[in-house]
Amino acid sequence: MSETLLLGIDIGGSVTKASVFSATGELRVSAGEASKVVTGDGGVVERDMDELWSAVISAVGTCFNDPGISPDQIAAIGVTGFGNGLFLLDGDGRPVRNAIAAVDSRARDIVHEWRAAGFESEMHDKTLQRFWSGQPLPLLKWLQRFEPDALQSAAHFLLSKDYVRFRLTGLAQAERSDLGSGGLWDPVAGHVPTDLFDTLGLGEAASLFQPDQILEPWDIAGEVSEQAAQQTGLPQGIPVAAGTLDGLAGMLGSGVTELHHLSIMSGTWGIQQVFSTDKDPTGELFQSLAPLGSDRFLLVESSPNSMSNFDWFLRNLHVGRDRELTADDYAELDRVIASTTLQPEDPVAFIPHVYSTPRHPTCSGSLVGLTPDASPDRLVRAVCEGVAFEHRVLIERLDGVDWSLAPILSGGVTKSSAWPQLFADVLGVDVTTPDSDELGTRGAVMLAAVATGIYPDLTAAAEAMAGLGERWEPRDEQVATLGARYESFKQQRTTALYKESEK
Repeated sequence: MSETLLLGIDIGGSVTKASVFSATGELRVSAGEASKVVTGDGGVVERDMDELWSAVISAVGTCFNDPGISPDQIAAIGVTGFGNGLFLLDGDGRPVRNAIAAVDSRARDIVHEWRAAGFESEMHDKTLQRFWSGQPLPLLKWLQRFEPDALQSAAHFLLSKDYVRFRLTGLAQAERSDLGSGGLWDPVAGHVPTDLFDTLGLGEAASLFQPDQILEPWDIAGEVSEQAAQQTGLPQGIPVAAGTLDGLAGMLGSGVTELHHLSIMSGTWGIQQVFSTDKDPTGELFQSLAPLGSDRFLLVESSPNSMSNFDWFLRNLHVGRDRELTADDYAELDRVIASTTLQPEDPVAFIPHVYSTPRHPTCSGSLVGLTPDASPDRLVRAVCEGVAFEHRVLIERLDGVDWSLAPILSGGVTKSSAWPQLFADVLGVDVTTPDSDELGTRGAVMLAAVATGIYPDLTAAAEAMAGLGERWEPRDEQVATLGARYESFKQQRTTALYKESEK
């Protein structure tokens, strides 16, 4: 009898991943396919939806080029992808326009208007979210003002993984955790807050959210259709789980299911998350979701401050690095981090707000303290520190982290050996990394395994399918040095945000 396998699909910021896992979580094969990101003036960041589906087809097909993997072995499919943004289909299932990505900032002026009008308190009361420019609601308002025909043509609202699931099954359905992350779900009452749409002048858009088409992450959403089977080479009829947004999928894929265990994800966004029984301990959180049931909340502090900023630095300021990082590049990065130390009095620092922050949508990134002796290595070290420092800023906003449980660090930084050590030194605690890089797809197939009864719940799935890699201990001397630099960073960061707010 052939081995039972699970297929996971992850829609990233610019790369689509397909991974095949065994039922015990062992990665059999993985493939990534880049798809074009469309940018424009005014903070426009979009994705061509047909091209995105073509990237899925290509990535899945590459997995099946492996002679040891057969499509007939796939028992279920899990999907995940970036949250927020906007994917709209017409009544025939065709894209109304390009999808809008979560890092798009065209709606920042609308966010300012809504905050000035006092709407954010109602938003938080109903959804436990705060406004920011990449959310669906501000983007829907932008369409209402500037592309009304597109909004009027829309029959279905989806998010990135919902769109892929639609192309697999032919069924246009939303899912609760993604709606919650997008400020479109009341986690206490358990429904879409349609009265909020009326407050924001978006009553016409409320019809895009049908209660009978909203799924739980572990639901079976449908089966691979005949058309999708022909396009992907997958057998028709394979069950497809509803899935969840990438932040939660990556957290589950790294094995974090316990209350108060900190998950740190350093990818396009920097995401810090803990499960809690308290929906909002401080009243100041960026996000609080109830993605796995009303008795457990996911507390989230996140911002596009992480590897996206490092990638920007390499593309724009580090000559010859306008490409995907290779193993040799990461080895060079390790050398730079390990051999370059910036003292507390060293003025060079990096504020990683190149793509702004949800709380400050008009802020910008900056390299500060440049002097004639600011060598390339010192700048690279400053950028790496700035990313880690910004993670710490966000982590300190979370209440109730159990520091006896070593935080699990995942994302692009874990391809380096020196960068996780830097995180341990910046935080002053032990940090662990997962045993796999493909956490989003692994989290997606964990949900598929629960949906199809392979495991009774996510705790059991995590115990069987997720494992840990290395452990990094803080070094006393570095903790002291970086602690002093962190205090300086916070002052520089505050000054930058203050200047931006005065514009």
